[in-house]
Amino acid sequence: MKVFGEVVIVNFTLTSATEGMVTDRFYNTGVFVHRDGRWQAINWNATAVKH
Repeated sequence: MKVFGEVVIVNFTLTSATEGMVTDRFYNTGVFVHRDGRWQAINWNATAVKH
């Protein structure tokens, strides 16, 4: 996570698993801005990773 004043950028890998085996993986990046007392997502990207 990177914080730039009232803007935050988050990066993470989301995985799903069935019976202990990873079945899907996605790289995620989100941009949030703090407005009117709450955090709002202003951009989101999820990229599927090929196995």
